[in-house]
Parts: sequence; structure tokens; C-alpha cells
Amino acid sequence: MARIRFAILVVALLCAGPADGIPREKEKWIEVRTANFVLYSDAKERHVKEIGLDLERLRRSLILLFEKMEVRSPVPIHIFVFKNEKSLKRYVVSKDPDHPTAGIYMQSTEGNYVGINGDAGWSPMRIMYHEYFHYFVHNNLDFNLPVWFDEGLAEYYEAFQVDKNKVKIGLPVEGHIYFLRTHPLIPLYQLFRINHSSSAYNEGERRGVFYAQSWALMHMILSNEELRSRLDEFVRYLEEEKTVVKAISRAFAMDEVELMARLEEYVGRNSFSFTTYTFDQIEIDETVQARRMEYTEVLHRLGDFLAHKNGEESEAREHYETLRALVPEHAGAEAGLGFVCLQEEMYEEAAEFFRRSIAIEGSDYRTHYLLGKSLLDNFREKSAGSARLDSVPPDVLEARESFQRCMDLNPGFPYAYSGFGLSYMYGETETVPGIQALLYAHDLMPHEKSVAYNLLVLLLERGDREGAEELQATYFIPLNDPEYNRIVKEAILLDDIDRAEHLLEKDRREEALALIDHVARETSDHLRKERLTRWSNSLRSNMEARQNVDRYNRAIELANSGDREGAVKLLGRVIKDADDPNLVESARKVRNDIRRSMRGR
Repeated sequence: MARIRFAILVVALLCAGPADGIPREKEKWIEVRTANFVLYSDAKERHVKEIGLDLERLRRSLILLFEKMEVRSPVPIHIFVFKNEKSLKRYVVSKDPDHPTAGIYMQSTEGNYVGINGDAGWSPMRIMYHEYFHYFVHNNLDFNLPVWFDEGLAEYYEAFQVDKNKVKIGLPVEGHIYFLRTHPLIPLYQLFRINHSSSAYNEGERRGVFYAQSWALMHMILSNEELRSRLDEFVRYLEEEKTVVKAISRAFAMDEVELMARLEEYVGRNSFSFTTYTFDQIEIDETVQARRMEYTEVLHRLGDFLAHKNGEESEAREHYETLRALVPEHAGAEAGLGFVCLQEEMYEEAAEFFRRSIAIEGSDYRTHYLLGKSLLDNFREKSAGSARLDSVPPDVLEARESFQRCMDLNPGFPYAYSGFGLSYMYGETETVPGIQALLYAHDLMPHEKSVAYNLLVLLLERGDREGAEELQATYFIPLNDPEYNRIVKEAILLDDIDRAEHLLEKDRREEALALIDHVARETSDHLRKERLTRWSNSLRSNMEARQNVDRYNRAIELANSGDREGAVKLLGRVIKDADDPNLVESARKVRNDIRRSMRGR
């Protein structure tokens, strides 16, 4: 499915759309801007400003954790602070009336969206803190963290609190402590190998132990001054060694047995420390700007929020159509309707809406990106399974131009480079610009495995087998992701098939046959294995047939040159090995003639 990626975390289950329809014109909404965040809210201005500054303090705290990290924010975060449960329920509705929804966090390629109940205290903020940690770290580390490390740190920073003029980081999570004291711990050698597809990450009680133990391990490291001081070294060694066990040994000077013993002791203690910073220790830019939003802006922003929720397309469309009725030439309404169509996989209709939006006002980089995406998605859906192209299709060229315009408007937006690079995989012989774009996107988004995969495929397309295998060894294998390792291996095996075809064109049949047999042994695609086995058998049969014809012709040459004994011997091999009855019959006749001539000497 070609949908934009969504990773949604909610406190309670969600069901369909706003209970009260579109907002009323008399409702007061404000926009609050801090140095790095934009918030939209119908709550009191002072409260919204406090939430924005708390996020700035969290961001600064994360920078203090990874002091040498260059901070990058590839896509904007849109934060909606609803003033109370009733206001939130119009847009995020819980299926369980006894457990009201506290918040939602949604990710997409052109922006992240947060909706929280601003009157619910700490609970919705924890959702936002947890997911913001992932967003921050994934975009600012140049490699993929092990899942236990990633989730353990997110759980640690989820317990972030602002209290008067202080921030508290790493407060003990009572639920995790209780869970670990009532359930057996996961052996560290297993914990270190858990990935996003592991049952321990996805299944009920085992998932609870995984999160709790990951939190406890990170809490222990960050609460110990000696271990904490070596965290930067650990991250660096982790990148160099590619194995957690070796990184732990080098950074913390202990093995996993000792680390497990220390963790068990830590979980059983009576008290847990946490870190406190005063505001002057984590200085931030406290500039905050607030303004009243026009009704048309409210419709636009809330429509955008709904459009990014799965299953809310009709409600989003209602907001955009209301906006369109008020302002017929509204670029945001056209782009919003295009995004709704894109979510519904109506790619051609989406492209038309995006083109109309750009014609009205063409300075929004996201609209150019989404136009390119809709064109490329439409082409890929229609051409799935088709033969290779001899030239670049018009839709792909238009998509590439849209991605280029997006890059011109916002040079730091990584998904435009990703789309631009992807466009070079279709009918293009010059792949260097695509590779360069994907390298840049990969540098900005090391967590995006699809970008790294497309880069690997384009490197293979260019003939840079060494570069592709290096990417496989340094990026994909350390991920320990079985599915991605499988498809990467298959991509490299497909390159082997291409190499075999080129060898056959040069009549280097034995080398080609060896490659085909290698791919047939290694591939996990059963249909491909069967096809290659048939191809190998056919090629081997043809080679044997050709070899017997060569023997026959050589035998004639030997006979004509006087070496009749050598000719008889070769013809005997042809008679024994050849499957072609006509060739066997001809070889027999010639051998008999030669033998008669030998007897008559």
C-alpha cells in the first residue's frame, strides 16, 4: 500500500471523527510560537505558552544528553492543545467511556501531529514526551539504536516534569518497577537482540517486561555518575562495534553477566534517584509569540489534523469544503483536499488538487512534495510488475520536477530528496543525481530504512556492487531486521541475475551458470528459485548440446587432418552423451565411415 507512513500512539482506542462537526465561527483559537514549536489551541494563552516552553526545556535536556549531536528537525511538529476533554473528544474520540482519550501522536512524511487534552495533567504530556524523544533521536543520530536502548531512553524521558523553576528527568515509573518485581527479567543476550518484529516487542505481557526492563537498564546507567559519563562513549562504540555486547564491554568495562547482576540489584532497591535541573542550567530561548487565529485558519489547521488520522477523511473533507465555500481560491483547502485523496489512494485526483493549490499560491514546499508523491505513487501502482522501461515516463519527470521545486523551497526537507532519488529508478540511465539525493536523505534520516534500501538498489543499478554491499554490511545487517535483510539480500541476488545475463551475452556461459546456480540456492523466493532452476537446467542442457556439436565438428577436423583415431574417440563421446538423435545418428555414420577407411589402409 502506498500510503504515507503513520505511527499512532493513543492512550485509549479511537473511533471515528468529531462528535460536533466543524468548529463554530465564534470559537476562539490561538497560535503560539516558541523557538522550535508551533501550537494551536482553544485553551488559555498562558497555559499553552507553558506547554510550549516545557517542550523547549525537554528539547534542551536532550541536547545536554548528547552534547556532541548536531540538532536536526527534518519535518515540522504541529501541536494541538485542546482545552479540555470535551474539546478533544470532537476530534479524538475514545471507544471506552470509562477511559477517556488523553492524546494522540501521528507521524507522516511532511509533518508530525500531536493532539492532547490540555486539562488532563501529566498523562497526555507523557505521550508527547515519549514520541518526541523518538523523533529527536532518530533524526539526530547517524545510525539506528538498538530497540531496547531506544525505547528505554524514551521511557526515561517520558517521565519528564516541570515543577516551578525546575525540571525533573528520570522520575521512577512505579508501574515498571512493580512489573519487574513480579515478572522474570529477560536475559540480556535476548534483550539485546529484540527488534521491532520480535514477539517480545509486540506481544502482551512480554512487551510489558521488555519496556519495563529497557527503562530500568537506561535508568540505572543514567542514574550512575560513572556509567552516565561513559554514555557518549557507549553510543560511539555501538556505532563502531555494531554489537551491543562489545560496546558495553569497551564503554562500561563489564560483561553482560555483571551488567545483569547490577540490574537485578537495582530493580530491587527501595528508592530511585532522578535528575533535577533549574531553569538557569538549561537555558532556552523563552521567546513566545501568540496571536488570535482567523476562522479560516482554524478550519484549515483542524482539517489538516483530521486528514492525518486514519479513517477521518470525510471529516477532514468537510472542513476543507467549508473553507473552500468561504474562500473559493484557498491554496490550503485545495492542498488539503488533495491530501485526503492521496490518503484514499486516488492519486490522479490528488495531483489535480495539488496543481490547483500551486497555481493559487506556489510557495508551500509541502504541496510540491505531495504533488510529486501522488504522481510517483500513481505511476508505481499502474506499472507494478511491468517490464523495464526504455525512457523516463512523463509522470515520473513531472514528479521529479516537483521534488526539485520542493528542495529549492526547503533545502533541508529530506523526503523531497528521497522522492527525487526514487524517480531515478524508472527508465533512467543516468543514476548519479538520484544516488546523490538519496545519500543526502539517508544522512538526514538514518532511521528511514526505505531510503537506505532505495539507495542500495540505485547503487546496484549503476553497477556499484561494492557500494551496495558496503551499505548492506554497515547499515542493514546491524539492524537485525529479518525482513529488511531478506529484501536487501534479494536485491543483491537480482543483481547477480543481471550479471549472469550480461555474461551470457558475452558467451561466458560457465560463469553465468555458476551465478544462476548461486542465486537459486540463496533466494528465499520460491517462484524465483523454480524459475532459476529451470533456466539452469535448460542452459546446462544447451551447453551440453553445444559441447557435443563442438566435439562432432572437432572430430571432422581431426579426421580431415589424418588423426582418425582421435576423431573416432571424440565421436564415441558424442554418441554416448548427446540427446539429439539426429546428431547421434550422424556421429555414428561418420564413425563407421572412418573405421572402414582405417581398415582399408
